[in-house]
Amino acid sequence: MCYTINEFTINEFIVLEVMGKMLGDKYPEDKRLVFDMITEQFDEWRGRYSEELFEYIRTTCELKAGKKCLEIGPGTGQASDFAIQSGCDYTAIELGENLAEAMQKKYGSYKNFKMVHDDFETHLFAPDYFDLVYSAATIQWIKEDLAYRKCYEILKNKGYLAMFRMLDDYKSANADLYDDIQKVYDTCYEVDIPYTCKFDYKNGKSYGFTYLGEYKFYGERSYTAQGFIEYIKTNADLITIKDSSRDAFFSGIRDAIMKHGNKIVVRATYVLDLYQKNID
Repeated sequence: MCYTINEFTINEFIVLEVMGKMLGDKYPEDKRLVFDMITEQFDEWRGRYSEELFEYIRTTCELKAGKKCLEIGPGTGQASDFAIQSGCDYTAIELGENLAEAMQKKYGSYKNFKMVHDDFETHLFAPDYFDLVYSAATIQWIKEDLAYRKCYEILKNKGYLAMFRMLDDYKSANADLYDDIQKVYDTCYEVDIPYTCKFDYKNGKSYGFTYLGEYKFYGERSYTAQGFIEYIKTNADLITIKDSSRDAFFSGIRDAIMKHGNKIVVRATYVLDLYQKNID
């Protein structure tokens, strides 16, 4: 099942993770840097992933001391602990200066931690080097052809590529509230620059990978009205919501949740696509 929010596909919903109001009309020329402007908010409010998901990756990919792992675009570490704590030689590559600094501050004391502040697209990695390359809702910012080809090149034979993302559903647990929120979208949602990039998570076979399958894990969390607003300000396409609509949009979301008891339940599906590099 693929959940949607306001009828957006998951790629359209995830890839523009944003803050919104504090950015005003000043958007980075390279939209991959938008998170770097909201480091503290991103760290506090961004959704976390499933421990079952992490354990599956750790076990299947045999992530442990002596293994080499690369995380693409870790943000502030929402999906980094499990790899670092495994004892593997962990490397993170992060384009945003503030995000890279936050990662260094958080994990710099670990001897197996290495932070690279650079662009994955242009950084020179040694070929056939990593046992695992993974991305938590980041790789879709990279051109698909480049992403798959480069991951294949830098992985060892039998190495793994793990790509996972979070699909939020706030309809099934709060149907009436969902309807009220959609009314806010219908009346107040206007964006300046819609995001149209696509990334096919199922296309790794075209680049030589063996597809090991799609795996789903589940979780649930709840928010107050204000908490949900802070969360969605780190999500989706709201970075380009028009100034003329912004206040009405967020006020409408707040009022809808307050009307339904100041609580919204979000059911999350964590989707993992797992590949392996196999050279006979």
